[in-house]
Amino acid sequence: MIILLQREMDVTSIASAVGLAQSSVSQHLKKLRDARTVATRRLAQTIFYRIADDSAARLLTTALVVTERRQSA
Repeated sequence: MIILLQREMDVTSIASAVGLAQSSVSQHLKKLRDARTVATRRLAQTIFYRIADDSAARLLTTALVVTERRQSA
């Protein structure tokens, strides 16, 4: 999900970037869509995902900072 802070991506690109199966990524993205954390844009047959809004981006950024601090402690 952090990867979506940088740019919107389709499922295949996300799966490749994170090293997971496309079906697993799709299931995670469905849950994030249901929670309105990610938004979509369709271009022909391809659906692109992005962080839904500034609130979701701040939440993810905060989670990343907390995780990094705990790992370095």
